[in-house]
Amino acid sequence: IWDRVLGSGSAPEDADLFALGGTWYDAARVVALVADAFEVDIDPAELADAPTPAALGRLVEFRRMDGRETAGSAPVSVSQEGMLWNELLAPGSFNLAPLVRRHRGPLDPALLGAAFEALAWRHEPLRTTFEVRRGRAVQIVGRPSRSSVPVVDLSGLATEDAETEARRLIADGATRVFDLAGEPPFAPGLIRFGPDDHLLVVRLHHLVFDDWSVDVYRRDLSALYAALATGAPSPLPELAVSYSEAARLERARLAGPAGTAEMSWWRHTLAGAPLTTQVAVGDPSGERPRGPSQPVSVTLPRELSGPLRALARHGRATLFMTLLAVFELLLHRWTGEDDLLIASVVANRDGRALEGVLGCFTKKIPLRLRLQGDPTFLELLGQVRETLLGSLAHHHLGFETVLQEVLGRRAADHGLVPHVPIMFQGLVPSQAELRLPGLSGSAFGSAETQGPGLHVVGPERPSERATATERTSERATAPERPSAREVADLRVGRNRTWGGGLYPGTFLGVSVLDDGTDVTFVVQGGFHPPAVQALLDDYLTLLGAVVETPLRKVKSLVGRGAGPGRPERFSGFPFQRRRLETALAACPGVASATLVVKDRADSAGAPGEAGPRIVAEVVPEGGPPLSLARLRDALWRRLPGSPWPAEVLVMGSPGETPAPAASPVPAGEGRPA
Repeated sequence: IWDRVLGSGSAPEDADLFALGGTWYDAARVVALVADAFEVDIDPAELADAPTPAALGRLVEFRRMDGRETAGSAPVSVSQEGMLWNELLAPGSFNLAPLVRRHRGPLDPALLGAAFEALAWRHEPLRTTFEVRRGRAVQIVGRPSRSSVPVVDLSGLATEDAETEARRLIADGATRVFDLAGEPPFAPGLIRFGPDDHLLVVRLHHLVFDDWSVDVYRRDLSALYAALATGAPSPLPELAVSYSEAARLERARLAGPAGTAEMSWWRHTLAGAPLTTQVAVGDPSGERPRGPSQPVSVTLPRELSGPLRALARHGRATLFMTLLAVFELLLHRWTGEDDLLIASVVANRDGRALEGVLGCFTKKIPLRLRLQGDPTFLELLGQVRETLLGSLAHHHLGFETVLQEVLGRRAADHGLVPHVPIMFQGLVPSQAELRLPGLSGSAFGSAETQGPGLHVVGPERPSERATATERTSERATAPERPSAREVADLRVGRNRTWGGGLYPGTFLGVSVLDDGTDVTFVVQGGFHPPAVQALLDDYLTLLGAVVETPLRKVKSLVGRGAGPGRPERFSGFPFQRRRLETALAACPGVASATLVVKDRADSAGAPGEAGPRIVAEVVPEGGPPLSLARLRDALWRRLPGSPWPAEVLVMGSPGETPAPAASPVPAGEGRPA
């Protein structure tokens, strides 16, 4: 753990964390790694009395003997951890769209309740609650509820009124916040239209469910309901591993050499990477969305999807890799950046033992896409293939953990947070159907096309997750297309993005749905629909150009892109150099200031510090020595959310060597409150 945090070689047992230059930022990382490796909770302040590996080892052993671990609890999985902390900050943000299915026939609510109880006995996540104990997230596996499925009776209303009320109930339920400590975030219910007409509605949370789980849920519930209806035993085989066991095995593996090796790979891969990548798809007026935007979708014409499949085969790649390579070109065009950082999604079900386990295994992975030189598109496709395969092979560590460990220190030096608001993922249409004996099932309302991590759809779109045919047939209403001038403004970033400051950028999730015949792109997140329509139009144009001339140099495909006049950025974040210099010059004790962006090469003693850094060269007015901490505090008050300099050099008379400003806090400490 010491080697990983300090980036040193083999640390001796008496290596003092703080004497070797460690900060409280590093202490927090030590605490997190100890919790993962030993399932023991300690407080960062306790490291003051146990700052060496030997002393910390004694503290861990004492804590384990002291019996502080609670029976029945287990560490959350790596997939759950990041979203659980986000859920604490923004409750309900990881609700998934409810599963909705209409069943006609003699449905027995008590029998259905028994089937759900049996399903929960089989799959731990459906009877799991979550708590934070001594700063560590844990999952508590309990007993399933024995109560029958609750029923809302709308049979007294006219058909149209009943269906309208059902849609309202589903929409309200979709956004209702789960009490994660008090109830499992999986709640089935029935809406009754008549004696033989019911809606089965399952409210659920991403903590216990992912897209892969849809087929597991449908197959297992169908089998259990059928067995209970006839009095037969369950036909389902025992699971080889439970979800909590899988989480423990995962944590144990990552706490050893495998986790260290994987983090080393990410340090090398993301050294000097941008801290964010943003595309200007916000409202030109600057108004922020109040929730998820209505999804925008487009289906590729078959005369284009067919040649793209052939091009992928020619380039020894998959269709998804080919579409990702063209999406990279699109981002280069719209941002003007040659180095991009986005996210994708991996199913994370290593081995057949996990294929039949219901739960959240899905993980986000970083993808660093760089345009080096001027390759042909086929050459770029080869680079993208290697990038994607490398990230997929090193997907076990948590997305947030990788970003924080590799990019967190450099981001904190500038008062920023690493932020990856763009995701490009492939989804496989669901294959299984929910079949309850004696009942006929059908969809209710329009089909939703949400993928993992894209959360709740709008209230007018409640339904069960769609089959391939339903997904392809459903199309969002095409928004008004922007003018050519508006498209140009969007590309150069003149329009403001959604969410400035600490968490800037627009969340843009692009899902690729391929049913083997049609390819559909579904865009979800928070954005200005006309801007996203312009982005998709540009994407389709690039796809067509690539098919026509795959040997063409990619820079000619990208074109001028963002071009001259694009607002300056620092590591992907908006960087208002002149305003920042003016604000710095207005700080007490500063006569004038100039900001310089310098590149720092990585070194063994400073992990994660490679990449550009903002350095402020200031001329003092005289008086007390300048303090970096006080200058940052003054800048934060004048320009909240703007990156601040990682270093301040005090300039004296001409020819005199500048000296760094005094700083009472170590680099990497947090913003002033």
